[in-house]
Amino acid sequence: MTTNWDDARKKIGVFKKYMKNAPKSVSQKKGYLITREEIEKILKQKQGKLDGIRIYFGGEIVEDFMVPTLVVVGCEKDENGKYNDFQVPDSLKTLRENQKNGNGEAPKAAKSLIANGTGSLSLVAGLHPCPAECSTKNVLNM
Repeated sequence: MTTNWDDARKKIGVFKKYMKNAPKSVSQKKGYLITREEIEKILKQKQGKLDGIRIYFGGEIVEDFMVPTLVVVGCEKDENGKYNDFQVPDSLKTLRENQKNGNGEAPKAAKSLIANGTGSLSLVAGLHPCPAECSTKNVLNM
């Protein structure tokens, strides 16, 4: 696996240009940290037999402005070599049924979902926004 740092820097520059129009409360958002511990929590599901992580793009509306966020789930490889999200409900109906289990615990299908980008943790892991969790200065975050 190789990285084209110039290409990465350009893509981040496009995002920064977009965020210049964001409300002041979120305009400095640069990215998210996902710690090793968070990744391990995801991969340890299914007795540690998950095969990957999928990152979905999401968004939240802040003062009429869409602020990108991420939703991260564990994946398992099937017999055809395809990666499928682990224990994510297959429909809204299934999700609603799982939420009505009434035993005070989070539904089993929800345990592979991750936080909403606010830094709060869900049952598996969370995202830590930058700023506050930023790296030292480098070509990606200047």
